Amino acid sequence: MAKFPSPGGRIQISNHGGAQARWRADGKELYYIAMNKKLMAVSIDATNGTLKAGVPHALFQTRIIAPRIVLFQYAVSADGKRFLINSLPSTGTAPVTVLLN
Repeated sequence: MAKFPSPGGRIQISNHGGAQARWRADGKELYYIAMNKKLMAVSIDATNGTLKAGVPHALFQTRIIAPRIVLFQYAVSADGKRFLINSLPSTGTAPVTVLLN
């Protein structure tokens, strides 16, 4: 991760890779999909103009198609408490349909 728009120092978030990184609305947490398809969260501290990342922790296992896909397969609410996951159905279960009116 680096400052934008000017180049700056970088901090490593994961030792094991990840994809589809998304920020919580307040910028205090970063989410990503690990290679084992778990949704991960990392706290970010940006005080005094420097970035410090906490230790990544798994929130839950997903059933997404693949972690390294071009499009995002999940969305996160502004407060980081709810997630909408586009996942493969479990075997033998009926699909869930969400309608917004």
